[in-house]
Amino acid sequence: MTATTVAALAAAIASLVLLHEVVGPIVGPNERRPPGTVVGDPRDLPLCPRWFARAAFDADLSPADRWWWAAFGLVAGAALLGFALGGVPLLVVVGGGAALSVVGGLRAARHRRERGLAASVPDALDHIARSCRSGSSVVQALHEVGSAGVGPAGEVLAEVAQRVERGAAMRESLDDLVGRHQVGALRLAAAALLVGADTGAAPARAVEGVATTLRDRAALDREAAAHATQAKASAAVLVLAPVGFGVFTIAADPRVGDFLFRSPGGLACLAGGATLDVLGAWWMSRLVGGAR
Repeated sequence: MTATTVAALAAAIASLVLLHEVVGPIVGPNERRPPGTVVGDPRDLPLCPRWFARAAFDADLSPADRWWWAAFGLVAGAALLGFALGGVPLLVVVGGGAALSVVGGLRAARHRRERGLAASVPDALDHIARSCRSGSSVVQALHEVGSAGVGPAGEVLAEVAQRVERGAAMRESLDDLVGRHQVGALRLAAAALLVGADTGAAPARAVEGVATTLRDRAALDREAAAHATQAKASAAVLVLAPVGFGVFTIAADPRVGDFLFRSPGGLACLAGGATLDVLGAWWMSRLVGGAR
């Protein structure tokens, strides 16, 4: 390995470290938690840039710092491999592609935590309704659902009971819950629970009605997703086909790789093709999402 190669590898690593520092400050493990921060908030996650911590939190990836260093290693390794195979142009192409893949994966999974929270709301409401019918108050039912093993919805609803037990009003606690978790299923659950809080009546019937409505809505969403599966598969083939064809062509004829990565015209063609492929993927993603 020549001195020039070693210097280039060191520069690539230094650039990635600089990107790590510039994109977002490190969240230290001893950072003071701001008032109102709940357990699991991305501000609690150590040794990870804030933007990645928020994305990992939304994608329900934990611990976020391990996912960050895994993604960092993937991008750095891809960039170094690209440099070893084709110099700086291939370093930019392969490293940039790996970085875009990481960002795209996080974006595709950005609502995973919300979906998991929404999916567990009906079971949590059923447990609350059973507790209320057996004679428990709303606060007692909310407290019990946290340890009932019904999923993340039970845990966040139990936080409402904890706040009420410390002296907060039920409406205020539920409003705070809805404000922190932008999930439609939780808004409906909070509205059903407020029926009992405002009227003094047992909310079991309203809670059960909301649970039934949410299950019906989830069934419709699954049916729509099933109908969109073929369209997603077709879009994936159209996006990946140019990449696969390019790799096959370069492997079959090295002169194609020399032209693409070692000439201004080839780099322009490569950049234009990659840009059009990304725009096509975005456009088809919007079409499929609109169809759902």
